[in-house]
Amino acid sequence: MNVDQKHLNQLLRTLHYPVSKGDLIELFRQNGLEAGLISELEAILPDKDFNSANEVLDLIPTWEES
Repeated sequence: MNVDQKHLNQLLRTLHYPVSKGDLIELFRQNGLEAGLISELEAILPDKDFNSANEVLDLIPTWEES
């Protein structure tokens, strides 16, 4: 997965937690993340409420630099 870590981190820090997986996916779509990347994130993230940006980031595999 090739993710711009800084961009994703900034997006996640704008939210008021807790937030659902659906809300996260919608945030990603509204902010122009690529459809393929969104599909990968949908597959990785469990269907639950998240209590912090770090909780989300901990579930995403090691970043690849773009």
